[in-house]
Parts: sequence; structure tokens; C-alpha cells
Amino acid sequence: MKISKRLTSLFLVMALVAALFVFPASADDTRKVVKTIDLGGGVVAKTYDLTGVYGSSAGKTVPGYSVEFTAGEYIPLAFAYNAGWASQLKTNFEKAQERFGYEVVAAMNGTFFSMSNGYLNSMFVSNGRVACAHSGLTDSMIAFMPDGSIKTVNSCLSYKLVIDGIVVPSGIGHINKWNDEGKWDDKFYYFDVSCGTKSDSSKCDVNGIELICKKTNNTDLIIGGTMTAEVVEVKKDSKGNAFNVDDKSVTDGFALFVKNGSANQKYADIKPGAIIEITVEETIEESREIMENASSVIANIGFLVKDGEDMTAKGGSIGTHDVNMVRGWTALGWNDEGKTIMFVVDDKDRISMRDVAKNLMEMGYTNVARFDGGGSCALYVKDTGDGKPGYLASTTRAISDCLLLVKKTSLEDEAKTAALKEAMDAAAKTLEAEPSNVQLKSAYDLAVKAYGDGHPTYGEAVRALSAINSVGSVTAELDKAISAAERITYTKYTAEQLGKIYEAYNYAKAVRSTPDAATEAVVKAAED
Repeated sequence: MKISKRLTSLFLVMALVAALFVFPASADDTRKVVKTIDLGGGVVAKTYDLTGVYGSSAGKTVPGYSVEFTAGEYIPLAFAYNAGWASQLKTNFEKAQERFGYEVVAAMNGTFFSMSNGYLNSMFVSNGRVACAHSGLTDSMIAFMPDGSIKTVNSCLSYKLVIDGIVVPSGIGHINKWNDEGKWDDKFYYFDVSCGTKSDSSKCDVNGIELICKKTNNTDLIIGGTMTAEVVEVKKDSKGNAFNVDDKSVTDGFALFVKNGSANQKYADIKPGAIIEITVEETIEESREIMENASSVIANIGFLVKDGEDMTAKGGSIGTHDVNMVRGWTALGWNDEGKTIMFVVDDKDRISMRDVAKNLMEMGYTNVARFDGGGSCALYVKDTGDGKPGYLASTTRAISDCLLLVKKTSLEDEAKTAALKEAMDAAAKTLEAEPSNVQLKSAYDLAVKAYGDGHPTYGEAVRALSAINSVGSVTAELDKAISAAERITYTKYTAEQLGKIYEAYNYAKAVRSTPDAATEAVVKAAED
């Protein structure tokens, strides 16, 4: 009896000791790599068996998919071949190569949009150019820099439209976007090849005036710059201008549409040869440098992990969805070592948002942002393991924007690179004669950095050209002065100072809106 009690006690002690050394399930228990595909250039696609830990997905094993890379040779690019509409991810992958000449390795669905007409809720910048946006938007954005690094900022862009020297009040309403039928406002709508084969003004319930324009001076719709263009045709009582997307020169063209009956229609009563100017500015001071220099930008729906902290552990919702909801999820993760992951669990399989955060943190990602989920989830790669492109995670749903992984050198435009080299050589000669020209030296240094090894991206080249071309431009200086006055913090000035600023601002605005203003007047306005 005593021996039996002693044995029982011994077994209990052993069981207690064993319990003290029981560890929670390891990453290997909840995530196993079942397939690896080398996509080249250090880019690797993986398929996982993921076992849920949270919510109703706990204990269930589903497939997950990723594309991992280190910033450098390949960089992320926000994209939509048919901006303002919805299209299949596979189609975006193919058109990025066929129409734009990008070398694409992978594609992942992007952010929220209207299921009824494909209207993108937010905006995006692609290869340095504002490709889809609307005025008045303030949103959290993910910015992809030319070196492959990733930043997050809050952004609010402003758009200034000048037609034949006249500033159009609240001129630009939408860029490669359209409203539901019957809801088109009085503002001008901008459309270019990014919206597809024809202007989306075809969807307006009434006709209007279309100004068919051609970009000049190697400018484009970049943040922090002014695009200039010449009107080549004025089409009255018209809509739906066609773009010949097979003609490479069409990328230099765009259409401005204003509907019949609009209060702004009077500004479109012009003739071919008139000059159009569109200036895009970041109005949030602390975000300006990042937004102006980003290669591309896409909306940040919400952080699952931020600076190493699991935001889903706090409970609640992220991007209108509860963190314990079991659905398909798409996420982008990155860390300070330059590693980035495109991660998808499609909606046929499903897992909780908390499980997505858990897995990516275990994989070493200190920042994870969610994209659109549910039926939008998809991941497409150039090689699924059999040498052919295809879906790893698939969907039948058409999506609005997407995130591509592209070879950086394929984002170059050789004509813009040549123009930049010519401008740099000319600036260098001028600096030899005028070494104290600080403004030109600053623009030249920016251009040298952008030119790099001789293969800048399109956005880098246009931005550098804009900086060099604006040197010595009194109009550009006047625009900067007006913009600075519009951004002042009123509490930093006395009533008397504000009065003087207001007086100078009104004078500058009046001069800027006078087509034939004398150079002396423009200089004086800029100085004031």
C-alpha cells in the first residue's frame, strides 16, 4: 500500500514537472512550407499549410501563398491598366507587360473599390505619375520609394488647373475616375491612357466639351510639379474620346472633359493652341517629401502589425472588418532589413485576420498592412512551377487597382532618360559659368541622383526634368509663393502680418490669372 502511494506520488510529480516544460505550438506546428518556386532575381514564391489559432479558424489547416523579395532589383508598383474600372488581376499582369513594357514577376489585388462600377475608393500613383485620384481625398498611403524602401504617410493632394492663363476655381475633380450616371459634377475630369481605350466621360449622362491635349516640355502629372500641355482639338457636344493604346505616343495625350451646363464650361471655350497647366501638390507638410519622391503609392487600409506591435491583438476592427473574422485576406509585410512579402489566403479557404498578423510577425515582418479581402484576394505569378504564369491564389472577381512586383529597369522611358541627360549636360555647362547659381545647382544635384547608373524610372526622370526646367521660371516661382501662402498656419502671424500676406496673395493670384501679364508684374508678385 505504501509502495502504491509512493508510485502514485512519483507519477504525479513527474506529470507536474512535464507540464512545466510544455511550450505553446511553434511556428512549425502552425505554418509549413509545402512548395517553393524560384522566380529569379532573389524573388521566391511559397505555398504554405497554415493552421489557424484564433477565432473559428482555430485548428483548421488551409493553404496560404506568398511572394518574398529583398528591395533592389525588383520593386513594388501600384497599377491598373483600366483605371476607374475593374478588371481581372491576370489581365492587369498581362497588360502591364504588353502596353507598358514592364517586366512583371508577380501581381496581388489592391484596395477597396465600388463593386457596382469599379470606382476606386482612394487613389494611386504609378511610376511617379498620379494615375487615379479625386480632389478632396485625405487618406493613409503606402509609398514605395525608387530604392525599394517603403514609407507610410497621410496624404491630401491639391490640383490646380490653369487654362489659357486663367486659373479655374476648383478645376480638377477626378483623374481617370468617373461617377455613377447622373452624378457628374461641374468640375473638369482628366482622362488619359491609364483609363483604357477611351475616356470614361462616355458614361456621363450628358455630352460636354472635350479638350484633347498633348503634354509638352517632358512634363507629366507628378506630385510637386506642373504638367504643361497644348490643346490640339476642342470637341464640343462630345464625350468618350478614344485613345489609340497601340500608339506609343498616345501616352503624351489626355482629355479634359466638362459636362454641358457646368458653371466651369466657360473656361473650355478656347481654341487649339491654348496652353493647359495642371499642378499637383501634397498639402500635408510632413508628407510632402515622401509623396513627391515616391515611385508609386497605394492606399493603406489599415495596419495588422505596426512597428513590431500586433495591432490585431487589441481586438476591434481594421479597415471595417473585425480582426477575428474568418475570410480570405491579402496583406503586404515589410521590415527594416529591406525584406518584403506579398501574402494571400484566398476566400475559398479562409483564416482570421489575427492569424495573418501572427504568421507574418513570426516570419520577421515588423509592419503589415492589409489590402482588400474576401472575394478580391488573388496572387498571380510569372511561374507557378511548370514554367507558365498563373494564379497561386485565384478569384473570379474583377478588381480595381493592384500591386505589381516589377524589375526596376523596366520602368525606364528611354526618351525621357535621353532628355534628362541632355538637360543635365546643359545645366553642367551653365554651372561652369555660373557656379553661384544655387537654384540650378540644387536641381542639377537632384537630376544626378535620379539619373544614377543611367537607367532612372520614368517618374524619376520626369521629376528631375521638371526641377531643371523650372529654374529661372518666374511663373514657377510665383506658383510656389501662392502655394506657400495657401499653406500658412494663421496662428503664427499677427493680424497685421496676415493682412499683408492676404494683400500680396490676392495680388499674386490676380497676376497669375492674367494671361498676358508683363514679366515685371509676375516678378513683383512672386517677390511680394
